Amino acid sequence: MVKHTKKIPFIKTLLLLCCYLLLHSSFTQAFEKIAISDSEYNRWPRYCQATSEHADVPPPNGQLRPTLGSNRLGLIWKVGVWHYCVGLIKIVRAERTMSVSEADKGIFDALSSYNKTPKYEYLATEMAVTIARGYRIKKDYVTAEKYLQIPLRFHPNYEMTYSVLSSIYFDKKEYLNAINVLIEGNDATGGKSAEINYFLGLAYANIGNIKMAKEQSIIAKSLGYPLLGLDIKIASIENGKR
Repeated sequence: MVKHTKKIPFIKTLLLLCCYLLLHSSFTQAFEKIAISDSEYNRWPRYCQATSEHADVPPPNGQLRPTLGSNRLGLIWKVGVWHYCVGLIKIVRAERTMSVSEADKGIFDALSSYNKTPKYEYLATEMAVTIARGYRIKKDYVTAEKYLQIPLRFHPNYEMTYSVLSSIYFDKKEYLNAINVLIEGNDATGGKSAEINYFLGLAYANIGNIKMAKEQSIIAKSLGYPLLGLDIKIASIENGKR
């Protein structure tokens, strides 16, 4: 009778190796490695910087990676947040170039983490808004608005939701809808968002309500909004009437 007991350790080792490879591939398959600039790294959310090793992105200039509190670590590891972080970089780049192919890549990466994240989590709100930004580049406004319903439901005080949703209405020249969304955003954020007030001024300017546009410009500047596009637009409209 032939005994096979000596093969058991080998079989166990093989099974453990297979499990490791499957687990490792689930962390790495969703994105391609990319090089990012120092400014992109520094604008990344803290949890992206903390997990950048998994995206094969070193900190710039010898910086140390930040650490995360234990209350966030479990969720971040569970969803593989570094996939989303790489997707975020790609979508921000796509917004500068309006590259649909880059937006598609970013959406794919971001969804890898988003689909594993409970939708009531604040992290899911950030991801959903980023994914909506990607679909806006693709001019798939229906899908973009669908993703924005998640933050509106669970975290209505997240100001970027209203900026992105109003941008969709700007794209479609639905300025009254943009105004309604931005007023809702102002209410939800206590009127403290410089960006929402700035966009609201732009919307008023686009329907010819210069008085309200000027009021919003003053508010946006008082809150620290750095761009002067609204003032330039108001001046252009006023000069055109003379």
